[in-house]
Amino acid sequence: MSEGCVRREFPSRPAVPLALPALVVVLAVERLTMTEVVTWGPLAFGIVLLLAGLLARAASSSARRGEGGLRALVLVLGAACVAAALAGLSCRASVARVSEALASSSVSGWRFELVGDMSPTTTGAWRGRARAEGEACSGYVWLTSPDELLMGDRIRCVGRFLPNADDEWGRSSAAQGLSGSVRVVLATERDEPEGLALLARRVRWAALDVLRPGESDSGALLAACVCGYAPPMRARGLSEEFSRAGISHLAAVSGSHLALVASCVSAVLEGLCLGVRQRCVASILVTGGFVLLCGLPVSAVRAWAMACVSQAVALSGRRGHQLSSASLVGLGMALLDPSLSGQLGFLLSVSSVVGIGLFCPYARFALSEAALALGSMGAGAAGRGVSRPLGQAFGRLGRVGRGALDALAACVVCQASTFAIGASSFGSVSLVAPLTNLLAAPVLGILMPLGLAAGVASPAPVAADGLARLAGAVAQPLLAGICWLSSLGLASIPVSVNLGLALLVTVLLSAVLLVAWPRPSGRLLAGGTLVALALAGAVLLRLRWLAPPRVCVLDVGQGDAILVQDGGNAILVDAGPGDAVGAALARNGVLHLDAVLVTHLHDDHYGGLSTLGPVLSGGEVLFGQGVSGSLTDEVKRELSALAPGSVSEVSHGDVLRVGRFSLRVVSPLGSSDGSQNADSVQLALSFEDGPRTLSGLLTGDGEKDELAAELGRGDVGDVDFLKVGHHGSAVSLGKAEARALSPEVSIASAGANNRYGHPRQECVDVLEKAASAFLCTMDVGDVTVEPGELGPRVTTARAAA
Repeated sequence: MSEGCVRREFPSRPAVPLALPALVVVLAVERLTMTEVVTWGPLAFGIVLLLAGLLARAASSSARRGEGGLRALVLVLGAACVAAALAGLSCRASVARVSEALASSSVSGWRFELVGDMSPTTTGAWRGRARAEGEACSGYVWLTSPDELLMGDRIRCVGRFLPNADDEWGRSSAAQGLSGSVRVVLATERDEPEGLALLARRVRWAALDVLRPGESDSGALLAACVCGYAPPMRARGLSEEFSRAGISHLAAVSGSHLALVASCVSAVLEGLCLGVRQRCVASILVTGGFVLLCGLPVSAVRAWAMACVSQAVALSGRRGHQLSSASLVGLGMALLDPSLSGQLGFLLSVSSVVGIGLFCPYARFALSEAALALGSMGAGAAGRGVSRPLGQAFGRLGRVGRGALDALAACVVCQASTFAIGASSFGSVSLVAPLTNLLAAPVLGILMPLGLAAGVASPAPVAADGLARLAGAVAQPLLAGICWLSSLGLASIPVSVNLGLALLVTVLLSAVLLVAWPRPSGRLLAGGTLVALALAGAVLLRLRWLAPPRVCVLDVGQGDAILVQDGGNAILVDAGPGDAVGAALARNGVLHLDAVLVTHLHDDHYGGLSTLGPVLSGGEVLFGQGVSGSLTDEVKRELSALAPGSVSEVSHGDVLRVGRFSLRVVSPLGSSDGSQNADSVQLALSFEDGPRTLSGLLTGDGEKDELAAELGRGDVGDVDFLKVGHHGSAVSLGKAEARALSPEVSIASAGANNRYGHPRQECVDVLEKAASAFLCTMDVGDVTVEPGELGPRVTTARAAA
């Protein structure tokens, strides 16, 4: 490989501005106080730090420089703690005040203004963030409407206010400064925005009319990339594809998105032989136009403000202070609006900006050294006759090769700096993201300017239509590549990550790297990369194709989700409520499902179905006989995106094979609409491999009448374990059924403090009198049952309290 195309000078250690650790502390403290995890602790800690710093400064005025820097850091962190704690506590009090005011008054007396685009919900309604204005106070709420409202709309309505519940969604909403949810029944007034906001709306929708996002996948992509309008992407199933490929940032208005637009603009301007000053001014104007095309959402305006400050610093000739200026802007925003500490877009933008500012030059150098080392290894293995032509080819790549290396370095740094936030928020990690971003970069360099030009040219329909068609043609190969990469079996893997711990590890590792700043060895990096890939491959091989035979009753709250797995085969019986099933599969190391069987159409059994895309690639969705005809249009659309063309039905007597497991349908006998507990598909499970055996019964929400009928028909008899029907309700089984089944262990799936009182003591008593050990997921977490020579082997995620 030609060293000229990749060799760089080792970058010096970047100066870390005091504003950066202050920003990190402010975001962390505001998050703690907004979620009520900690109340006055951060304030007290900040006061202690301030006093310690002031006392140290008073004790010695002629300290060495290093000690002076340490005292300054202590003082800044103390001030940051105090300011953040006061801001967070004030914001939390405001959230509570608005919630109380809405709860004690009529919703019709308030005015609500949409501050962002609405998104469709699983129930067919639309939800978006809105500013609520009352007579005595104002704040933010989720606004749910049967019809889509547009960003900037101001409405009065008849509706109902629901305060934040004491659950994960409620706590997350409170951390974002939202006081609850308002469900609109009827909008009595609807006004357009005024002034610049109205101009931005008209410009945006004129551009969307040109791009026609509802007519094609390319139009939907252009609408998201150019105008920040994502609902068509979701409606066409593209959002899931982009998430699996690791490039969701292309279709979201964020700092990362704006940085991408700015880089595309810079690439175009560089070819025009303009000076640095002219390029900076042009970049600010063009990105401002992009923000206008997005409709002036608050997130884009904030990101543009940060970009403008950075460009202004570059214009002043002080490029080394760009990170400092960006940190100061972010710090100011976080102190003025503490709810930003809970908003995913802001956190991802800050992480990306800080990561690139600190480590991108280091990553570029490390990658160039690794590339050279791999090239020399290849030369040693293949001989000079092969390596010389390759080196000449790379040398001819010139700027293109360096640009590809820069793009890869930026991608690696962004992924590393946002891993903790992204993995904990989305529950998955894309393994193909570096490749996807690298391949997409040159296409986007053409697509973005074309899309922006088409949007700006909307007053001239002929020119705008031509540009839009050309942009659509450019988008087609990009879409095809993304869809292909996302369809790979292990394109995205589920993970379960604790946000606080992951962020702490990220900050500590970053601090160690900044302090040590070791010169990377190309051979060590190349060798380490190969070893890491080998270890990762071994782990993936074990999880994907060599899993032991097991049945896992997953802890998904008040719902059912049962995993049956053997080697490379796995099926999930029910998907639980909400999105808890994704995290449950991740913590059990499940990377792939062959099928999901939905026992019946209750939300606590199929509510999480739409979240299974990362593990169900190429798999099937199974229902009981006749049930698929009862599905709503919304569910059909979800299934079309999740498993296109792979929806089937099972009926009495059908047998499903999962490795060495056999699952035989024992109920119901005929067709049903899946609406009743009695309609639940019930499965008799068996496993036999020499001396290791296992038998069981998976009942869905079936109860004692269905059990009695199955026993009477001889469809099922004595079993090793029983998945208790209907979460352990009082009528899930009687004494006769318990004696006939005689399970060694019985497992119920129920959520803590559920309003039904599941599992009921009557059910527990019946099973224990039948000499069956009883376990419930709300007490012990996930329960795993494995075949054994002397009976089932049972393990639980945690010990019973």
